[in-house]
Amino acid sequence: MDVMKKNDELMMIEGMGQIEMQECVNIIVGANNYANELRREIEMETSMKIEAFATYRDYKTIEWFEDLKVDVFENLTSIYPQKKINVIVAIGYSQKNKIREKVFFDCKQYGYNIIRYISPRANVYTTRLGEGTIVRAGAHVGVNVILGDGCIVNCAAVLTHDIKAGKFNFFGARSCFGGGSDIGDYCFFGLNSTIKNRLHIADFTLIGAGANVIRDTESNGTYVGNPARVLENHSEH
Repeated sequence: MDVMKKNDELMMIEGMGQIEMQECVNIIVGANNYANELRREIEMETSMKIEAFATYRDYKTIEWFEDLKVDVFENLTSIYPQKKINVIVAIGYSQKNKIREKVFFDCKQYGYNIIRYISPRANVYTTRLGEGTIVRAGAHVGVNVILGDGCIVNCAAVLTHDIKAGKFNFFGARSCFGGGSDIGDYCFFGLNSTIKNRLHIADFTLIGAGANVIRDTESNGTYVGNPARVLENHSEH
């Protein structure tokens, strides 16, 4: 399901087949500042209303976050009987994006409908966005860009053109990617990082804030500086 709003009209609802009459409830998975920030943006940018946050039973320590209740993730079907449960997975870079992947597949196991959210204030010129993708305000996703499932493109990030990125990547605010980049899975790109055109970024690469990457990276490598250099390389993730 895609949610976009421009000129006060709901422009696209995708992934639901024919429009259904079943009542829906919209839940953000996560109960933290990032989740609340995304919630505020969605409600200001679109007509969508977020009903609650949700977190796993074993990690639920609060009943409310800001002005929304926090539901038990495993119990959403019983909390909202007879309703279609739409979820936005607002989990950041924890454990190299593997926590977001776990939540993603748990949502599928419980039968929740994972929303793909594209801010109306983003410039998106591709339709090849994976399930559960989040593109926030000010981001640019150019022609022939392909994003895998569960990617997060943060505010003002620029993916220029002809970029292929795998699943569960996290593109930090104002990160910038030259055309023809080939990006693996589970990568993190810090604030204001720059990736030269036509590079291969291997799985589990971590790019630090402000880094200028001019060469291909190695899997599990952490890169910082200008030009970027390997700070450390982890054999496990």
